[in-house]
Amino acid sequence: MIESWSPRVTRLRGLRVGVAFDDPSLLKAIGEIAGINLVNLRQGMPAAAVHDWSAGSDDLATVAGLIVHLDLVIAGDNEIAHLAAALGRPVWLPGPIVPRWPWMPDREDNPWYPTLRQFPPNAGAAIATAMAALATDAPEEQTFAHANDCHRRKDYRAAAT
Repeated sequence: MIESWSPRVTRLRGLRVGVAFDDPSLLKAIGEIAGINLVNLRQGMPAAAVHDWSAGSDDLATVAGLIVHLDLVIAGDNEIAHLAAALGRPVWLPGPIVPRWPWMPDREDNPWYPTLRQFPPNAGAAIATAMAALATDAPEEQTFAHANDCHRRKDYRAAAT
């Protein structure tokens, strides 16, 4: 499963970002950033996800095979966030309006998923700004460590103030 995605994903230049959340305005804002390739990870997502290979990927094993080839996953409070974080991939979680206990709303990190970074509710503009900074600063060959670097620098907070 993992290697079957490699030919498709490696053709994408720039930052490869998997998306699985329900905020159309955030999806549009991120999709307009140069150097970012959005990859749909969930059936039923809005059409703004540029690379939609979700047809036929209705099982988590297939989706996991795709996730391992991505630089970053931005997912809502759903199975994709848990799957990507459990695989050790960098995950940005736009904060749910009513957070559930596993996300520990008073923290930015998560002890269960060291590669998951949480953003406060309604932080869509801040996430888009962080993505733009990441796309601008990132070298041609991406590694998943770059995705969390932007969060560590707290670039997303500058946009929120």
